[in-house]
Amino acid sequence: MRRMIVAVGWVCLLAAGVQGKSLSQAVADQIMAEYGFDSALVTVAVARLDPELADIAGYEVKVLPQTAGTPRGRCAVRIELYRQEELVQRGTGSIDVRVHADLLVPARTINRGEALTPELFTVKRFDVTSWTEPMLADPAHLSGCRAKSTLVAGRQVGLARIERIPDVLNGGTVTLVGTVGVLEIRAKGVALQNGAVGETIAVRNLDSGKVVSGIITAPGAVTVAL
Repeated sequence: MRRMIVAVGWVCLLAAGVQGKSLSQAVADQIMAEYGFDSALVTVAVARLDPELADIAGYEVKVLPQTAGTPRGRCAVRIELYRQEELVQRGTGSIDVRVHADLLVPARTINRGEALTPELFTVKRFDVTSWTEPMLADPAHLSGCRAKSTLVAGRQVGLARIERIPDVLNGGTVTLVGTVGVLEIRAKGVALQNGAVGETIAVRNLDSGKVVSGIITAPGAVTVAL
């Protein structure tokens, strides 16, 4: 049986009872376990170890990744081998941690401004080890959104390339709502900006021709001061 010990940043494996397991296998297994990696999405390959042992039965193996935070991509490791709590040998090596993610990609090319629905997308797995840009993975992000630019079929989509569909469109007709005392006055206007509920935009009153600012209170409705 194996048990984990975490001490001063080291990943430790008590290797008694693991006959037939190489040092490379032990290092990869313990990196996976220590950082809680999902084996379906993350792989750990040992690129080099010095020394390499074919069988670590009876050894305690301590591994320390030489990186700040969670290892990702190629990184160096330090290794110490103990037998009966006595240091037997020190070594070094390198591992390659590959991270994958299931992302939403367009099933067909989606034009700029087109409303997005889950039916327009399919799932594709990518190696995202070196990626830093947030990518579209959750169908919930599609609700009420449109393409900010053309989305090519089969390619990953950065979240920056989609946007909320405005509640008011630039050039669209809106209802201007104002109050005088207990009276509510309504008029037709034209939005001079895109906007969402709660945002302030410029609108032109179609009756007076004046440009005023107002707050979008509902799709197609703008509250203005009279």
